[in-house]
Amino acid sequence: SRPTEYPLRLAQALLPQTGPGRQPRWSSRYDNGLGLMPSRNLGFPGPVPGMAGQPPAMGADPYGQGPGVAPGMAPGMAPGMAPGMAPGMAPGMAPGMAPGMVPGMVPGMVTGVAPGQDAPGLRPPAPLPAVPMPAAEDSSEGGGLTGWAIPPIRWMGSVGYSIRQNTSSDKVRSLDQVFNSNLRASSYIYAPWFSQVSGSFGIVSGTNNFSSGTGLDTRTRNTSLVGSANLDLFPSSRFPFNANFSRSDSRTASQVLASTYTETRFGLRQSFRSEDSLHNASAGFDYSIIDGQAGKQDTVTALYGSFNTAAGGMTNGVNARYSVSDRAGTGEGTNLFSVNSSHTYNPQDNISLQAFSNITDNSLRYFTGGAGGSLSQYRGQFIQLGTAASWRPEFEDDDEQPLTLNAGVTYADARTSSGALASQTQRLTGTTSAYYRFSPNFSVNGSGTANYVTDMAGSRVFTLVNTAANYSGDPLTIGNFSYNWNTGGNLSWQSGTGNTTSSVFTAVQAGHSLGRNFNLSPTDSVSVNLAQNAAMYQNQIVGSSASLSHSAMGSYRLSLGERFNGAVNANLSDVMTSGVNEQHYRSLGVGLNGFGQLSPRSSATLNLTFNWTDQTQKMVLNTMGQQVANQRMTLVGNASYTHARFATIPGLRYTFLFTADSLLRDDRLMGDPNAQYQRNRYSIDNRLDYRIGMLDLRTSAIMNDTGGKKNALLFFQVTRQIGAY
Repeated sequence: SRPTEYPLRLAQALLPQTGPGRQPRWSSRYDNGLGLMPSRNLGFPGPVPGMAGQPPAMGADPYGQGPGVAPGMAPGMAPGMAPGMAPGMAPGMAPGMAPGMVPGMVPGMVTGVAPGQDAPGLRPPAPLPAVPMPAAEDSSEGGGLTGWAIPPIRWMGSVGYSIRQNTSSDKVRSLDQVFNSNLRASSYIYAPWFSQVSGSFGIVSGTNNFSSGTGLDTRTRNTSLVGSANLDLFPSSRFPFNANFSRSDSRTASQVLASTYTETRFGLRQSFRSEDSLHNASAGFDYSIIDGQAGKQDTVTALYGSFNTAAGGMTNGVNARYSVSDRAGTGEGTNLFSVNSSHTYNPQDNISLQAFSNITDNSLRYFTGGAGGSLSQYRGQFIQLGTAASWRPEFEDDDEQPLTLNAGVTYADARTSSGALASQTQRLTGTTSAYYRFSPNFSVNGSGTANYVTDMAGSRVFTLVNTAANYSGDPLTIGNFSYNWNTGGNLSWQSGTGNTTSSVFTAVQAGHSLGRNFNLSPTDSVSVNLAQNAAMYQNQIVGSSASLSHSAMGSYRLSLGERFNGAVNANLSDVMTSGVNEQHYRSLGVGLNGFGQLSPRSSATLNLTFNWTDQTQKMVLNTMGQQVANQRMTLVGNASYTHARFATIPGLRYTFLFTADSLLRDDRLMGDPNAQYQRNRYSIDNRLDYRIGMLDLRTSAIMNDTGGKKNALLFFQVTRQIGAY
């Protein structure tokens, strides 16, 4: 097209046809495209196109040249004439129309075809209705904010009062009374698809009465500013950006507080996705600082990024993360850095090539605690680079692929230091392996590995050759039971340079299992499985040993459609080892999970895992044969119950929540800014919520265990919502 002409664009439309038995058909029509009109000043009447999500008015002048005047029109051209029309052409005639053509005909139409009739392969467009253009306002005098309009703002807020009483097992008590107010608003800039913004601002003020149980009582008053801000740029696009900021006060939360604190969070995140979704990338920044009493601070800063791409049979992925944690007062902290990459290429269906890399550099400062405890420091640096290849010969039957060959090379460098002790180990490893399946029951595999190791003792070469065979019998049906058995063995030979002595390692094992499923009804079932396994090991250098293991597994499943589904799983194992490394190991695991819609207004969820282990081991270097026992129990998960109309009172909601985490993982110290500041072994929360119009009432009774100290909380809060809530 010429610079002064609009390009001709056609759109396909499915047009209905009149008359009995006639089907709709496709036809080409004019596509006028999308016209954009900039917003006027604040005095512009009516909705502003593009500023409040409104489409531009039809017939609007997108270039500000006057009503009905298109860009490129020469002086004296009549309104309605297209650019490039010669003088004397009638309005409505397109450029290039031959003499005698009727206005409304497009170039290429056969002369004599009246407007409104279908020409071969083309249907004339329907005339567009004329829309009057409002007179342009003069913004030179009192023009205001030219080009911008005020978007609608949704605002809301709340004012509230809360009182809490904490009581701990060491007779420490505290009573807090807190007043808080908060104002929130949300809107957008230019258009919702361009930018969405929201924020809040509030004040938290209260008094604290503290009693230590020794007659020393204190009363303090504290006021803090809280708020948040959030910005989303192009939220629905392939490249959304988010920036957020928040500052909160723990006194407004219904939880047991070992001490009050404020948390400040700041984050940035940019994501990208290609149009074909084959390339994805994201990068972000997280910052969290918790200010506690007596000047204690807990800071976590994290940078992260990832990139994934897939094209031409190749997939690549890179992930990186760097975090810094610091605890003022204790001196604890971490500096964690990691980069991981993986690359896969499949030139053919039976050939696979992989490459990977891992780089970590972690520094930890942790307090051992206890009487006379000290701050320990540790640093570990690890680099691993590797490549591998896999090949299978092609067979006519895709299911018959018994042979697989693998090969790989790996380099690793590990450096550790703890106080004055430091070590470094470098290893270069080459591995080849082959797997062959003679039948669905019988398979063999072999491998060879060579290691070149360099450490403080010098350089050495280790060679390991291993072969193994496994046979699994066909499942047997004995009544309603299913019986399975298997056996196998492996032979290994290891040698090395220097003072390393060659050794041969042999092992044989055999096992069998018996299982049964019981369908109690169409909605519930029980499955049971019993297994036994025996193994013997022989090492020329260390000695020989034998083990006998028994295990029992059972599960109960119940499903009532969408109303209820759940399961109970349990497993028990017992392993006895004699000879070298004599020990007795027992474990019990129970898992509960499910969801139930108990009534139209009540529901319950359950997700708990309990584990118990008991290991008794004979010390190898202890000539007295002393036994060392290690027993441990863990409980992780949660359970909840909710009733939306408790005690038949409309608007009264009851919630029961039980959470447990006996592992007490310190995720904040390990660089997670989203982890909880206070770590509880377990917590039981009973809560009542009641709403009357815009008035919210909450009462909570909480018990928990924090660091071996039991705590109890009574909490009451009343909040009045205001605005567009």
